[in-house]
This record gives sequence, structure tokens and C-alpha cells, in this order.
Amino acid sequence: MRKAECNEISGLYTKTGDAYSAAQKRFDDLLESLAKSDKDGVPAAELVMTQKAVSDALKSGSYALFLRLNLSAGGYYTKKNLWTFFGSLPFYVSGGAIASFVAVDGASGDVRAAGQFQVHSGYYPVDEVEARFLMPTGPGETSGSHGHTSVETDDPT
Repeated sequence: MRKAECNEISGLYTKTGDAYSAAQKRFDDLLESLAKSDKDGVPAAELVMTQKAVSDALKSGSYALFLRLNLSAGGYYTKKNLWTFFGSLPFYVSGGAIASFVAVDGASGDVRAAGQFQVHSGYYPVDEVEARFLMPTGPGETSGSHGHTSVETDDPT
């Protein structure tokens, strides 16, 4: 082999190596950008996968339900009487929310239903709130409003 041919081959290897390094850097940058979280702490890769799953489900004819919490608020009051003088808790609390919804037919994109609703808990003594609203009743179960319980399972039957 002549020196000129060797230099030409060497130059091709250098260009190939540079192209590979540039491609590797772009790939690393892509992976880094997919791992970055948005302001809510959700990685971009998770957003892409979620949007893909929703898109596939809608194309297959599923319905989509979009919910938006428009407002949530709470309040309290104190009640003083003879019973609170003897040790009963005088504090009462309540909570409420206003939400809106839109149900969309995935195949056609038509809005099938839309509306807004509000829920108010009423006032409860502070020592009853945990028992009524916050305590799960067991593994896979969540406590609902006013002590109703719903069981969440992966079994579709």
C-alpha cells in the first residue's frame, strides 16, 4: 500500500469515528432530556409513554374522561357549650370541591358529555374526620366519602 492510500483510509476512519462520536453525543443528550423532570417532577419519558398509551386507546375506540379540579376549599368553626366545657372538642371542619369533566369518544373525537359538579362534606367534629375520610380499611382498599369503601383490583371480572 502506498502512503497516500493509507492516509486516505486513515482520514475515512477519522471521519467515521467523529460521526460516531457525534451520534453518541446526540443519543446521550436525548436520554438525558427524557430523564429530566418537568416542574411537577414527572420525567419527559413518562409523559411520552403516557401520551402514546392514551393515543392508542383512543384510536381503538375507547372513551376518554378528562377531569379538572377547579376549586377546593375548607372551613372550620368552634362551638362552645356545656359539653365543650367538660372536655368535648369544640372544633368542626368541612371541605368541598368543584370539578368539571368532559367525556370524549376516542374514535370520532366527539364530546359525549360535559359538565361541572360540586361536593361539600358538611361539618364534622375534628376527632371524627380521620375515621370518616382518611383511613384505608385494608390492602388495596381506599376509604371513600362518608365511610363508603371501594376495592381496587387488577382483575377485570
